[in-house]
Amino acid sequence: PAEVLAGQSIPGNNWHTSSPNSQNRRSIYVHVKRSLKVPILTNYDAPDADFTCPIRFVTTQPTQALNMINSDFIQEQGQAFAGTLAIDESTTLNEIVSQILTRVMQREATAAEIEAGVETIDAWMAQDSLSRTDAIQNFCVLALNLNEFVYLD
Repeated sequence: PAEVLAGQSIPGNNWHTSSPNSQNRRSIYVHVKRSLKVPILTNYDAPDADFTCPIRFVTTQPTQALNMINSDFIQEQGQAFAGTLAIDESTTLNEIVSQILTRVMQREATAAEIEAGVETIDAWMAQDSLSRTDAIQNFCVLALNLNEFVYLD
């Protein structure tokens, strides 16, 4: 983000924008400047680069959930996810929700989960006047925030 780049000792030097292919790599490969923390990683308890970190503590905090719903990155991922779905105008919402949940949870979605998803999309379209496409994109973001997706068992 511009705020991060502005905080460099010499703004614009030595911190370049990665190629789209490189941007899809794990955060372990992220260039870190010790005095400049990456905001999205800070929300997830990234270790302080000024010190060694022999132990990492597992924490869950509200900023993580807020980041997963509101960040530009997650919105972009939801939009990209929606773009990969095999749907057209004749595809029912039940089929769409089933496809989304099956891909996210890596198991068949239950009838109750599909029904809840369809109700959510219908509510967004009716109450918030969202288009079908926008409601499906929102549901993709919602699916990427499910505990079953975020946390490993």
